[in-house]
Amino acid sequence: MKTNQPHAALCRSLGAALKQTRNAHPLSLHELSAASGVTMSCISVIERGQSNPTIDTINRLAVAMDTTPANLLRFAEQISKP
Repeated sequence: MKTNQPHAALCRSLGAALKQTRNAHPLSLHELSAASGVTMSCISVIERGQSNPTIDTINRLAVAMDTTPANLLRFAEQISKP
């Protein structure tokens, strides 16, 4: 099966944006999980760029970090630019 490279790159960028935002607050995986209701394992997989999270998941994580899904996605887009 062929990997959709733009999709995979977006997942990696979103994961990096999530991790950098979480660390800037600073929140542990456990704290973000408790605040968002998203499991630690799910957050970890997203941060590694190995998951395509739903809009609901992105929203729950963003709200728990006092930001918006749009801000996370903008940050991910900035990270993906050379």
